[in-house]
Amino acid sequence: MADFFKISLRSFAWVHVAAGIGGTLAALFVKNSVAIGFAVGYIIGVVNALWLFRAAVKSVKLDTVKASRHVAVHYYLRFYAMAAVFSALIYFRLLSPWAPVIGLSAAMLATAGVLIYSSLTALRRRI
Repeated sequence: MADFFKISLRSFAWVHVAAGIGGTLAALFVKNSVAIGFAVGYIIGVVNALWLFRAAVKSVKLDTVKASRHVAVHYYLRFYAMAAVFSALIYFRLLSPWAPVIGLSAAMLATAGVLIYSSLTALRRRI
């Protein structure tokens, strides 16, 4: 099971750098504030994904009771941290609410793509 979490950080980084820069450049054609909002949302999404992977890797190394508690605590910490950051951005009117949400969604889609690709690659190697 621990093999699943051995995704290539190099491919993870390259995909996210390319998607983040590409999305930000595409958003620049709309408006500067949209590009900044997209970039902020994308960075939040990448940090969120890395936090998730770190919690998952650590939980594999723990016993069952501690692992379930660790995953649950980190799930809620990630959720509340993201909610606080997005709430602060919207409340203080630092960014329009839609651009960061689109950036966050793009980061989650890129993360899912990297995980699917690395899972299929690992599956092909075993066959």
